[in-house]
Amino acid sequence: MLGAGAAKAHAQDTVCDPGDTEVRTLRFEGNRAFGDELLANGIVTEPGGWLRRTLGIAGSRSCLDEQQFRLDVARLTVFYRRSGFFAVAVDTIVTRRSPQVVDIRFRITEGPAIRLDTLVVTGLDSVAQRGRLAADLGLQVGDRFNQYKLDTAQIILERRLRNQGYPQAQVLKSFETDTAARRATAALQADVGPLARVAGVQVEVTPRPGHSPEMATTTIRRLLGIADSSRYSERALVDGQRALYLTDAFERVDVQLDSGAARGFSDSLLGVIVRVAEAPLRTVRAGAGYGTLDCFRTQAEYTDVNFLGGARRLELNGRVSKIGIGSPLDFAPGLCFEQIREDVYSDTLNYYVGATFRQPALLGLRTPPTITVYSERRSEFKAFLRTTPAAVAIARGWSNGLGPGVPISGTYSLEYGRTEAQPAFFCAVFNLCNEGDRQRVQQNQRLAVLAVGAQRARTDDAVDPQRGSIVRLDLRHASTAIGSESGQGFNQLLASGSVYLSVARDVVLAGRLRVGGVLGPAFETASQDFVPPQERLYAGGPNSVRGFRQNELGPVVYLARGFTAVDSVIAGGATRTFLRAEPSSEFDRAVPTGGNMAVVANAELRFPSPVLRDILQLTAFVDVGEVWNRGQSSLNLSFSQLKWTPGGGVRIASPVGPIRVDVGYNRYRLPRGVAYFDEALTGNVAPLYCVSPGNTIPASVVAEVDGRPVYEQAAAARCPASFTPLSGDGVLRRLAFHFSIGQAF
Repeated sequence: MLGAGAAKAHAQDTVCDPGDTEVRTLRFEGNRAFGDELLANGIVTEPGGWLRRTLGIAGSRSCLDEQQFRLDVARLTVFYRRSGFFAVAVDTIVTRRSPQVVDIRFRITEGPAIRLDTLVVTGLDSVAQRGRLAADLGLQVGDRFNQYKLDTAQIILERRLRNQGYPQAQVLKSFETDTAARRATAALQADVGPLARVAGVQVEVTPRPGHSPEMATTTIRRLLGIADSSRYSERALVDGQRALYLTDAFERVDVQLDSGAARGFSDSLLGVIVRVAEAPLRTVRAGAGYGTLDCFRTQAEYTDVNFLGGARRLELNGRVSKIGIGSPLDFAPGLCFEQIREDVYSDTLNYYVGATFRQPALLGLRTPPTITVYSERRSEFKAFLRTTPAAVAIARGWSNGLGPGVPISGTYSLEYGRTEAQPAFFCAVFNLCNEGDRQRVQQNQRLAVLAVGAQRARTDDAVDPQRGSIVRLDLRHASTAIGSESGQGFNQLLASGSVYLSVARDVVLAGRLRVGGVLGPAFETASQDFVPPQERLYAGGPNSVRGFRQNELGPVVYLARGFTAVDSVIAGGATRTFLRAEPSSEFDRAVPTGGNMAVVANAELRFPSPVLRDILQLTAFVDVGEVWNRGQSSLNLSFSQLKWTPGGGVRIASPVGPIRVDVGYNRYRLPRGVAYFDEALTGNVAPLYCVSPGNTIPASVVAEVDGRPVYEQAAAARCPASFTPLSGDGVLRRLAFHFSIGQAF
């Protein structure tokens, strides 16, 4: 369309030389059918950078090319006429701010549009399913006549014929317009040619220098997926070429039709030649790095893309993190952030050891299941530690599961492992307040999860998009029906959508909305089943609401620094002892407990830095969200209940993606919550006391250790959320700093 037609023109040099006239602003008037961005992308004349246009200082400059400026009028006129506006008029207004600075306006009078009155498709009489081939070509009678859409319809019909066995198919287009009557007629004439079948597949293998061929030609034919005597399909050739590339066994794959003159082929019999150049079939990769939450980390991967022949793929993976702070490699605790060193779930190495096997083709499937066997230990900061001695996962993807460009993936995993969390977490969230109940859920148990995810991505760049959208939907299910132990069942639903708008040159407005919920195994809102901490919902951190530290948005319980044993006289004259912290006092740490409902929204403006604009990018953002427990909270989805945190950041370009530093501002005080005290007074057993102010849980002395009493509390009563933590009012306390790689979303 317009942008494609002016692609070469956009490459013209618009850098300002001494004496050139600078273009400060560029505007369009009267354009109702097409947006400013589309029109601006199709012409050469452009304004200066955002700062230059806004403040008139700094920023990049762009100057006027008189010849290209005149051609821009012609470009816009041609674009409008080909889009159905034959009476369009394009005028220009140049306003001088100073002798060397101008503002430019394109004034467009679109005029009435011509409508498509008739569309005729001929030449398909000999073709089976001709009605389906001619349907949905993107050009409808009654719509505004658009020559670009007519071009697209021609290509679509021609491609459909070539996918149905007609390799020589050609489609001619024609149209007539009646500007007085404001209508047009269009025709597509198909010359289908002979119906063709594949007579044979010839394979030519180029090995690596100094090596003999390693991949069998029979394997290459099988992966190509084109059988002798099958009907010719251009799409099948492309899919076969893609399947060969996806094995990672070849540096080059070329699939062509054999001219066939010397092989006896005719118009109805075609040969296929596959030429491949082999790549190394076995590779080893290793890396190391440093992260805010992981301290030092390393990983290694070994891949064999022809394991046991047949292009079977075997991957061996290993990852280790928490190096320096995690036992037994806790040799450098001073090199990691203090908050990480204080986290009980960061004092042991995290690891992953796994093997993945994939068969390239099975029972005719292009994407057969992938099987992974693994063992891991994984922790979430301040929340939980998941140890899985043994597990198996089976994954399958469908490239067009919900339609073109909407791939879906399915995974089934069966883990035998255990989840450890703070006693306060189990008590506050699952009412598992006595030691026996907590030990039961921290023993190795089976957890089977069936996960399905679908994503529709329409962006111009996978790493740093500037325009487009991404929509994703995920469902995770666990129940006894698929292998989980009794009492471990849930349904987790997550939906997210991101939008990227290029509002000006190198200026991007990005937005995202994420919502999620956790329901019972039968999709009921209330369930007594245990939901593992790693399956609950959390928010806060560098890719979430950045005014909060990792996972600290939403429900938390507090571990108080101390308590007082208070004797009170109750009804009947009896005396009871209650353990209580001060109504408002300091605490040792906050433990995020997650929730079963969550909503997070982000809005971010990304723009180049006034200095080093090719390296530095600045951002201003507003994040909002909340995490809560349905049935245990009075929260309603209103602006007054959600947490709003603004902030700003810097992005530094690097080969691995933008290096990101964000600072979020949090004006909220820490929320009221449940307070516990869990000092280990009796060796390996850590008594958990409810010490929330005003609690009515009676306590009694059951032992004495080193002159200090050990209490026991009644387990039936619920600990109230009446603790108000002290928090300072300084500016630094309200700032949350985040360091990571890649855009936030």
